[in-house]
Parts: sequence; structure tokens; C-alpha cells
Amino acid sequence: MLIRFEGAGVAFRGHVALHPLNWELSEGERWVIVGESGAGKTTFARLAAGLQPPSSGKVFWWGEPLSPPVLRRHRVAVQYVHQDPYGALHPGKTVFQILADPVRYHRRLRGKALRQEAEALLRRVGLTPPQYFLDKYPHHLSGGGRQRLAIARALGVQPRVLLADEPVSMVDMSLRAAILALFKEVQASLGIATVLVLHDLGAARFFAEEEGKVLVLYRGYAVEVGRARALFTQPFHPYTALLLAASPRLPGTPRSAEARRYLVDTLARGENPGTGGCPFASLCPWVQARCREERPLLREVEEGHNVACHRAEEVTTDLRKVVGG
Repeated sequence: MLIRFEGAGVAFRGHVALHPLNWELSEGERWVIVGESGAGKTTFARLAAGLQPPSSGKVFWWGEPLSPPVLRRHRVAVQYVHQDPYGALHPGKTVFQILADPVRYHRRLRGKALRQEAEALLRRVGLTPPQYFLDKYPHHLSGGGRQRLAIARALGVQPRVLLADEPVSMVDMSLRAAILALFKEVQASLGIATVLVLHDLGAARFFAEEEGKVLVLYRGYAVEVGRARALFTQPFHPYTALLLAASPRLPGTPRSAEARRYLVDTLARGENPGTGGCPFASLCPWVQARCREERPLLREVEEGHNVACHRAEEVTTDLRKVVGG
């Protein structure tokens, strides 16, 4: 086990950004964390990356509770790709310097070997020919090029975990598929456990559907988790189903205008979820009295598929209609 949450949650001055949850990341896994803006996705990623301490519960790296000594010992193995490729790269350093500095420090490469490694990293992320880019500065690159450079820098220290926060949100639409394909190739060929935070369900499906897993967050709560192919085909939580129905057209999934209108008209109101029942109760079309009184916990409804919904099995047929299945 590489990273594990044990009731880990985060609160800022009384506001709970991420409610306590359990989660595990194993060697070579592919994960996507999805949800609306404000769902707690970035907080989740920062918590996993050791950039944010938990307010409750514990985070484990390699079986040890996260602490300064554990961070120092494993820091290089857990790399984080930030959302903004424009602010993540030093504007006064060349591409070679950006790649070479961490490699020189952590892997002790020098001279010709260091330059060859920098060239290999650029080839790995599709910035070719590498000789053309080494002496350029970040402002010479497009948004997609900068994001590729940020990924190359993370790969330079040979990590075992790669976390990326909305890595395609500031990239031109035409380049998003290429960046996601790069993450897939890196995860598959190098065996790096990869976790992407994405709000675009189409992008999430493209990255994870083949063999990945998905965690759905709603207002800081984990509401559904499972294998991507099953979750995207047959969600068990109403929130997941409505997100899928309102997303851009996915292969084999007709869009539902009714679901899109529901999300825009209802979810955007931001009603208070209350403190006792299901956080989605005030917005859910299938709500019952129990939902308002008792908060559902994640439970297994199919092998490897967990959902926090009292009525998951009852409304599954209706949800299939919502997503167009």
C-alpha cells in the first residue's frame, strides 16, 4: 500500500472541506477524483500529496503515519502536478535547468548523462526534438507544452506516485486528449500509481474507463467509489447519475436535456445540506424521510462498488434512464 487514508478529513476554520474518509492507493493504480467545484477534490489531492495535514484521522505513506521524517524519506516518490502550468514553472530558468535541477540533486547525474536524461524526459512527454526545447524558457511554450514540461519534471525523479490537480483545465480543448493520453501512457508503461483530479466527466472516462477507479465527491463527502467502467455505465448514486447525464456527450451515452436543466436549476442553488441526513437530500428527486434523518455511509452494492445512498438498489433503474443507459 502506497498511500492510505484512515478517517482522514480536512477543516478550515470550522468549514469542513473534506469529511473523514477511508481510501487506499496501491502500486500502479489509476484513479480519478471527480465532483463539482467545491466538492473537495483539490483538498483530497493535497492531503494525499502531504501538502495539507489532516484535521482528523490519519494519512499513511508506505504503511507509516505521515510525519516530517516520513515526508523526508518518501517525498521524492510522491510528485504533484499543479493545475496552473503558467505559475508552476520558474520563468527565469531554461527548460534544461527546470528538468536538470531535481535530477542532479536526487539522482546525482552530471554532465553528459544529465543532458541525455533531460532529452529523454522531453521525448517521453512528446516535446520533440528535445534539442529544440532545452535552451528555451517556459514563456516560449504553449499551455500544453508547459503542462508537458511540468509532467516531465515530475517524472525526472522517478516517482512511484503521480498526483495531478485538474491538469487539463488550463489547456486548449484540442490538446486535452493528448495530455490525458500522456498520463495514461506514463501510468501504463512506467507503472506509476496515478491520481487525476478532474471535473470533466468526459475526460475522467477517457483516462480511467479501461482499468481505473473513480471516487465521486459531493460537498466534501465521498458518495460513490468503484471501478470506472462499472461506475460510468451504471452509477448507483443520484448525484453521479446527474453529473454523467449533464456532461458532454460520452460514447454510447446520450445526453439528457432534462438532467442538465435539473443540475443548472437545482444544484446551482447551493442549498444547505443540513447536519443529520444525506448531504444530497435537499436536491435529490428520490429523497425519502429516512434520507433527511440518517446520513448514509459508503457500503458495497456490487463487488468493488460502494455508494453512500439508502435507496441505491431501488432507484438504479431510474438512474439508468437518467444517464441514457
